[in-house]
Amino acid sequence: MQVKISDSIKYIGVDDKTIDLFESQYLVPNGISYNSYLIVDEKVAIMDTVDKRKTDEWLRKS
Repeated sequence: MQVKISDSIKYIGVDDKTIDLFESQYLVPNGISYNSYLIVDEKVAIMDTVDKRKTDEWLRKS
C-alpha cells in the first residue's frame, strides 16, 4: 500500500519482520522498516530502496 505524504511524494517502504540484527550487530526483535519514497515532479525519483529479500513486495508498491 502506498501512503500519500503530499501530492508529489508517496511512501513506498516495506517492513521486514524476519531480520533480527540490524547492520549485523544491533538486536531488532520487532524487525525493521525500509523507508522508501516515490517523488513524482518534473522528474521521477525514488529515495532509498530495500534489501533484496523484500524487492518483490517493494516493486508491487512502486
